[in-house]
Amino acid sequence: MKASILNKLTTLVERHQELEALLADPAVIADQKQFRELSREYAQLTPVVETFQAYRDTQAEIAAAEDMCRDKDPEVRELAQEELEAAISA
Repeated sequence: MKASILNKLTTLVERHQELEALLADPAVIADQKQFRELSREYAQLTPVVETFQAYRDTQAEIAAAEDMCRDKDPEVRELAQEELEAAISA
């Protein structure tokens, strides 16, 4: 994935976290108009953030399996290959 896309997605994750904190703020809760607007933005970002998190989790699983593929034990390498195939096909 291009660095520019990763940067944009990381920015969206940060904004999502910021919105989560704002939505818990009593001052924002008291201002129904602001609360509605922030809730709408939060709801729009949630699927993107969840998908990006799943992508990052899969990348981490692939990296771990690739490391295990270099193990000296053939059984560990076989298990790693299975995990790698499962992560890639997910």
